[in-house]
Amino acid sequence: MARTSRTVYTNTCDLCGAETAKEGLTRVYDSIWGRGAVDVCRECESRPISDVLAKFRETENPYQEEQPPGLRSLPGAIDPPGP
Repeated sequence: MARTSRTVYTNTCDLCGAETAKEGLTRVYDSIWGRGAVDVCRECESRPISDVLAKFRETENPYQEEQPPGLRSLPGAIDPPGP
């Protein structure tokens, strides 16, 4: 008996959760905190930047407590402003 498997990819906006085509999402990279990226749909592109920054802040940085102030994972990088 032959078996086949299928992989289904779902593309969702990280801000509103709407499912959309991959082409309908814009990937925003976090170069300040170094915590990855978020995908934003066309409708959410008009939302305030504070919404995107809040999404990045939700992602916990496991290395934050281990590093002394002023140092990040890359040499020459500077810590983001405090809360």
